[in-house]
Amino acid sequence: MYGYEIKIKEFIKNNFEPSTPENANMKMKTSQLLFFLWNTFPVDCISDYELVLILEELGYKETMYVVENSTKRKAENRKYIEIQKGLELGWCLKSPFDLRTETIEDLSEEEE
Repeated sequence: MYGYEIKIKEFIKNNFEPSTPENANMKMKTSQLLFFLWNTFPVDCISDYELVLILEELGYKETMYVVENSTKRKAENRKYIEIQKGLELGWCLKSPFDLRTETIEDLSEEEE
């Protein structure tokens, strides 16, 4: 097309490096990574197949990793958080930006 494969390859090379699930601060499935890239480049400028080829050329390996989702629950006057775990197959990237999750105490008096 318009050389977007080369531009995207350079963008990934300049902003990320391959990582392990333990050290990655970005873990994304191919479709999620495409949507992320389409915020910078034109939508549909590359296909998922082309993205996989680019990532493999740059030394990335599709990896299985654990994902966690938490849900607030309430039962019998007891509040708790349920953590559900699952597996996902995707790409582990390391960015120089601080993308760690932060915890901020909720001081509101609202009842949920």
